Amino acid sequence: MNLLARHVIFRALLRWTAAVAFCIPLKHRPHARLRALGMLLPLLGLTYVLDPASQSTSLHELQFSLLTLYVAFFVLLGMMIYACVEIDKKSALYCAVWSLLASQTAYECWHLVEVFFERRGTPLDLRSLPVMLAQLAAGAFFYFVICTTLSRKVSYKGGYNIGPRQLTSAFFIGILFMFQAALLSGGQVVVLDRSLIMTMFVGQFYFLTLLYFQTEVFKKSAIQKEMDTLNLFFYMSASGSSIRWRGRTSRSSTSAADDGELRLSLMSSMA
Repeated sequence: MNLLARHVIFRALLRWTAAVAFCIPLKHRPHARLRALGMLLPLLGLTYVLDPASQSTSLHELQFSLLTLYVAFFVLLGMMIYACVEIDKKSALYCAVWSLLASQTAYECWHLVEVFFERRGTPLDLRSLPVMLAQLAAGAFFYFVICTTLSRKVSYKGGYNIGPRQLTSAFFIGILFMFQAALLSGGQVVVLDRSLIMTMFVGQFYFLTLLYFQTEVFKKSAIQKEMDTLNLFFYMSASGSSIRWRGRTSRSSTSAADDGELRLSLMSSMA
């Protein structure tokens, strides 16, 4: 029951679900489902070991614990995605950043629901069946939203065109996001003012929007490169056809002139 009180299973399932959702529109490797299921146990173990709420007594310790958790799951989810779908390592790590930020957002929303009932004087019983069913429903809704919107929007032709600059930028955006999450995920959120909570939510929404716009900019850049390559190919093809046509025309005119001269010489010899 301690696992339920600390949301270990719930948080691990959210992260695993987000990573699976980003794998759905991509080309899968052989035995991808078994590999994804095999990574669920390490995710549970790492979530249990790296629990910021139980290991931190101050805000600075909580921020450091969340940063350590972010880096650890950044690597673990990147390994899981790379093992399940046919993309390069940079793209897998980029999907891991999206998975972490999306799952953290979903967990914060659930945590605020708990805070809301706690402020009303009716805290939720995490061991009760209705609350467990509500968590399952929230996780299913989260998976549906990621599968139908975000995972299909950020990919391009079943893959990603991720460079070192884009991956580095996404990684540091995730770090800033987690610093905001340190306040929204801990016990301090109960005593915080509502306006401050809303300000932090706006800040996190800004980081998510920034990461999404960065993805769209690099996607359009890749599309523009493809268009430039196609235009260059068509231009070279048209130039080659023109040169070949001119060559054939010049050769035919030269042969016609030679035939005329030959006829004139024959006529003069006969005369």
